[in-house]
Amino acid sequence: MYLSIDGWKSNFTFSACHMIPAHKKCGRLHGHTYALHARIYGKQDKTGMIVDFSVVKDAMRKIVDQLDHRVLLPKKRVESEKNEITIIEGGKRYVFPETDVALIDVPCLTAENLAKYALKKICREIKNENISEIEIGISEGWGQDAWVSRKL
Repeated sequence: MYLSIDGWKSNFTFSACHMIPAHKKCGRLHGHTYALHARIYGKQDKTGMIVDFSVVKDAMRKIVDQLDHRVLLPKKRVESEKNEITIIEGGKRYVFPETDVALIDVPCLTAENLAKYALKKICREIKNENISEIEIGISEGWGQDAWVSRKL
């Protein structure tokens, strides 16, 4: 049995920009409207729930709020000083105000890596013995999803 939260329908969406170095088209700074989705698998407790929807939604909201209207950059590839974040990619030097950036602990910002990042954060937030597996999906627009799962 599982419960599901569709990010598009439940308003777990965020707008952000990123780049994928060494990719011909996506190596340029560009943006998407993303959606975060969740499927939680497990057994029902004595009240009939796997986990309360509000617990999952609270964890999802934290992620969306952290990423919304930000420049998404891989943490290990940037320099930080004087409230500025600098990244050099493809012979270009980008400088952003620190407040406009979300530094993400991934090698590069693909939908697949964003899904892994969100899964890791959700697993830290949701502790429930009834849950056997969590799946997280990130959409880069309608019909373009990357999903990842973890058995607990």
